[in-house]
Amino acid sequence: MHLSSFFRIENKAKHITIYFKNIIKFSINKKYLPIRRKYITNFFEHKVSENSILLIEPNDCHHETLPGYYNYLRKLGYEVEIAVLKNGDKCFSRFFQKPTIWTFTEKEMKFILSDERIKKYQRIIFNSKVTYKVNTHAEIDIEQFFPKLTNGKQKNIYVQHHIDKRNSNSEIILANPTNDSGLKKFVVNPHYFGIVNITQKNSDETNFILVGDINRKRNTILLAQVLDQLAEKKEKFKVTIIGYGNIGTVSDSAKKHLHILGRVDYEKMYQEIEKADFFLPLLDPDMPSHKRYLRDGTSGTFQLVYGFLKPCIIHKTFANIYGFSNKNSIVYENNEMLYYAMLDAINMNAQNYLKIQTGLKATVKKIEKESLKNLACIMNLRS
Repeated sequence: MHLSSFFRIENKAKHITIYFKNIIKFSINKKYLPIRRKYITNFFEHKVSENSILLIEPNDCHHETLPGYYNYLRKLGYEVEIAVLKNGDKCFSRFFQKPTIWTFTEKEMKFILSDERIKKYQRIIFNSKVTYKVNTHAEIDIEQFFPKLTNGKQKNIYVQHHIDKRNSNSEIILANPTNDSGLKKFVVNPHYFGIVNITQKNSDETNFILVGDINRKRNTILLAQVLDQLAEKKEKFKVTIIGYGNIGTVSDSAKKHLHILGRVDYEKMYQEIEKADFFLPLLDPDMPSHKRYLRDGTSGTFQLVYGFLKPCIIHKTFANIYGFSNKNSIVYENNEMLYYAMLDAINMNAQNYLKIQTGLKATVKKIEKESLKNLACIMNLRS
């Protein structure tokens, strides 16, 4: 009898699990597995040009910003390679010609970043300044997580997702919600995802979309209330939800309007965004956990809004900070007005939708121009 009839192996992001006769199982954490010597040798021995950049994401999140930074660096004339953990390459599904992507285990990444041979790259750019412990959200600074961290030919550059922790000119940020003039020159906002379809408004039913951490980063209680109101009025709409968490209790009539997908891969997410009409950030200035979006950080939702030219429906407190107005989105004054804002979206005709989409495109072009200029200056810093 063949061994495969006794053993079954599941290769997951963090663990390899071996099953014996589907009864006994044994899990191995990948960080304890041996380093793949041949793969590492190939990494160090392959030739790179003088102006090559190694762009690294050390977490199993934040991948949505990698294509944008890759695109900016290529526009500046750099050759760019990507290094990620398993499945981190999926965000490049919309690239006609994919970059060179190296996939490492955590242990392998620590090994290559402590080796002097990494200096063959002009610079190493980390897509995150901290690493996140699985399930705890505890943060560890990159320079602590990689205690033997080596620079490229020039000093490493980091993407700081928490502006309050920024302490170096080698740290770039995705947005400047503080509107601190001293930080503006370090904003490099990535929102390029490859070849995407810029679509018009649906004519049958209006499709709203949420993406990300549904519970912690969204006012889902408010959304449930609004869904009940819209369903009661028999409006033609649906709400597509991608991510983890749930929106809580809604009426049976409102449930019919929900399209809950949970976690999906990047390609599926891209497809669903293309089919949507409006993003729902659902940020609330009265929620303590949302205060950071006014001071210290940004939401990945905005990168998707910019990249797919999907107008958002947003509270006025957050609108101006991220370049949104009634010229390129729908802005509501307070939580009680979200119902009317979504109603306006449902009733919006194709001509007016195209008008605000055109306004959003102008905003995005401005963001891209400033980001590219800022990145060019940062890349020329030698210290």
